[in-house]
Amino acid sequence: MPFRHRLRTGLLPALSMAAVIATTVGALPQQEPDRPPRGLGAPDAGTVIIDLGFKVLPGALPVLYPPDQPGDLATQMRRRQVALLEARAFWWNMIGALPEGGVIGVDSAHWTACGLTQAYGYPASRVWSREYGLLTLLPLDPGTTFSEEAAMAVQVAPPIHSSRLLAYGLADEAGAAAYTEAWSWILLGESLVSSLRIEASTWWQRRLVGASAAALFLTSPRGAELAPGLANVLDAWCWFWTGYARPVALDLRGCAAAPPVGPGPQGLELDARLYLLGRRIWSSWGTDCFDRYRQAWPIGSRFASVTAALDTLLAVMPGLDEWPERLFSPRPEEPPRLPALPRREEPPRP
Repeated sequence: MPFRHRLRTGLLPALSMAAVIATTVGALPQQEPDRPPRGLGAPDAGTVIIDLGFKVLPGALPVLYPPDQPGDLATQMRRRQVALLEARAFWWNMIGALPEGGVIGVDSAHWTACGLTQAYGYPASRVWSREYGLLTLLPLDPGTTFSEEAAMAVQVAPPIHSSRLLAYGLADEAGAAAYTEAWSWILLGESLVSSLRIEASTWWQRRLVGASAAALFLTSPRGAELAPGLANVLDAWCWFWTGYARPVALDLRGCAAAPPVGPGPQGLELDARLYLLGRRIWSSWGTDCFDRYRQAWPIGSRFASVTAALDTLLAVMPGLDEWPERLFSPRPEEPPRLPALPRREEPPRP
């Protein structure tokens, strides 16, 4: 068994202290966002990759994994690279765009060495390397800090929130690990932005495009063959997070500069909302949605706020009028109760 260094995030305590967390999150000022940093702000792990002697399967979408692992790991990683290359060809045939970036398989010790501050196994985790570009981290062990705590969250959740995960057999550590695996396809889809000539200078814009691209691939017959069941995994877990973690949900306008980090499920819930919107966009317009993304956010366009960028998107994608409220007001106030009607006095009986 590889050494499993535990990076505790306090997921469950944060859920029990929802009101405290919610009041401590302040909204960021609305201003023109900066250009994306090199590597999109991911930790630079280039030196670590060299020093630790990661093995590399070179190619357009490189795959890396640590040495001294079980013999079948190399075979698993080659299969993963084949799936990546097949997805690359699929997106090229469907929308004329090519993804960039590979994956790096790690255990908990390598996760820590790569400079990750989030729990081992946390979805949407990437590192940067000058030689290999952006690399999505895939845990080699399904029993990660994230999967353990996510499975615990499902166990203590009311059935109204966990029912879909239970129905799909995903309410355990293996199901949470599958969620991490499924999310890697969204990160790969985000890299299509540049070849689609979409101006997505903020993380949430890239995530929307990536979610639509991942839904396109994972729900296709080829995607279902190469990544079986992962479309259901994303749907079920995102449905869970948007329900169960609603008390700590964040306003997207307060996270415009960067995705939320730190303890608790806030980032999971916000990512889930963005995925569900991206999937809805794809299901409504099919491959035409990428042309609409490009119309809304052409190269060179700049927006002073999240609201302005979303307004241009809704202008070319009519029918999404309810989504600004979902993204901006995830925890609406309870409607005021109507005052009780005065009791009618019965007339005296003769």
